[in-house]
Amino acid sequence: MFCRLNRLLVGVLAAVALSSHAELPNTIKVYTAYVGSIAICKNLFAEYDKAYGTTSQVLVKTGTTGMLAMKAMQAEPEFSVLCGAGVSDHVINKITYPGNDAAFEDLKSVAVLATSGVVFVTGNGNKFNTLPEMLQQGKEITVGYHSFGIKTVASEVLKNAKVLWVPYKASLESAASLSDGTLDLYVDGAGLLPLIEAGKLKSLGRINTPNRLPGIDLAPMHPSATKIKNIFGLSVSGKNKSQDIAEFAIRVNKVQAEASVLDAIHMAGYKPDYMETKEAVALIQAFKAQYMKQ
Repeated sequence: MFCRLNRLLVGVLAAVALSSHAELPNTIKVYTAYVGSIAICKNLFAEYDKAYGTTSQVLVKTGTTGMLAMKAMQAEPEFSVLCGAGVSDHVINKITYPGNDAAFEDLKSVAVLATSGVVFVTGNGNKFNTLPEMLQQGKEITVGYHSFGIKTVASEVLKNAKVLWVPYKASLESAASLSDGTLDLYVDGAGLLPLIEAGKLKSLGRINTPNRLPGIDLAPMHPSATKIKNIFGLSVSGKNKSQDIAEFAIRVNKVQAEASVLDAIHMAGYKPDYMETKEAVALIQAFKAQYMKQ
């Protein structure tokens, strides 16, 4: 009799545990704002589907530096995900597009899958081979950028230099100006890497990047900049039940280290750097503090 009651109690507790997460759908819509994020998102959720018997659909919604994808995710009636969520979504857009405070407050970071840093790129005609050598001259330098996230990290490295910032729409647009010397430096992610590898441009250094990228590691000279990183994360709507968000975080943690996911992260130029919610939020706040200084 006791054994039967015990089995019954175990069955009831198991049913309660399962029902507490019943809102996680079998079909999950995954929104991303950037074409470069597709491979990571597809590989991650392919592993997720394999592990949990779900069907995920990756939807690309470009425009307004991620806001369209964010709002499309938030408009879904069932649990859905913003994949590739970064500092633009959690910090920059809130300042750039005022009047959307409710939407940004609703965005909750679940985890960070990877981080990216900065490569300091110059033309082959530049006589300096490292960034410290170049900065020692003490002259004003023209520095191109296309991303406020990358610029924010680079600003910490260049905080003691005289800099004239030059905006570009994309990193490749800077190649001609770097080659002819009209632009001294360009702060980039991995967009100019093919030209560096082809010997058409060169790296003066890098920070917060995978070690395989060219150039010296600037972290020992600029330790404060190592705490300011661009992120590739997963975020959801705060309107979801807290237990469902927690369950989703557990599931992601179990599949994020699969080889196919790590390979996709490396191919995109990111550094695998998994962080749970608390650490992810702290990193976002550190970035925000630096961004507000500019």
